[in-house]
Amino acid sequence: MKDISAVILDVDGTMLDTLGELPNQIRDILVEMGYTLPKDFTKWYFANIDGTRYDVIYAQLQEKLGIKEDLEIFGAIFHEKRKTLFKTNPPKAKQGLLELLEFLKNQKLKTAICSSSRIDMIQKKFEAAGLSLDDFDAVVDGNKVKNPKPAPEAYILTCAELGIDPKNVLVLEDSDPGILSAVGAGCRTILIPDITHNDPKVKKLAFKTVSSLDQIIPILKEGL
Repeated sequence: MKDISAVILDVDGTMLDTLGELPNQIRDILVEMGYTLPKDFTKWYFANIDGTRYDVIYAQLQEKLGIKEDLEIFGAIFHEKRKTLFKTNPPKAKQGLLELLEFLKNQKLKTAICSSSRIDMIQKKFEAAGLSLDDFDAVVDGNKVKNPKPAPEAYILTCAELGIDPKNVLVLEDSDPGILSAVGAGCRTILIPDITHNDPKVKKLAFKTVSSLDQIIPILKEGL
């Protein structure tokens, strides 16, 4: 890839394996609240919920399941459960991440994080996985934007904080909302599917689709 000056990475499902337990935690919260849920909630969740920020996830749950509790109550319980999980079952870096970050550093390419998670949650995940936010030139979390992914605002802001034109930025994403956001911002995008379903129409918007992060270095070397 030619003319790439920076790489922006999503966190959940792209850098870290944090998505697998998400439906289980949401299920537990809703069961505690007294709701009856679909039998195979994990399968139902990934087929019906494509939100990336907790308030968007909750809005979709309200629409599809008739959830009525206050968003702030749900959010407080949700984030505490996530923090507890990170202590007992720390997230792991996805295959190839550490090698990729070292390569980007050696090539003097700027790096940034663009996530729909809150900054405190990103920090907890990184600490649990043995990573540091200090290694990145910019970090944009879900609270920095009014309109989260799939709107392009998050990636537009991240490129602006890096001071780099989106056309010279490579984005690594695992989800449809992330791909749509990055492409909408004008970035070149590689899809690295995780456990969520990817719409074939959205996959076509990506520059490439690869199976893991360790395939990114050869792609970058082609243009460096």
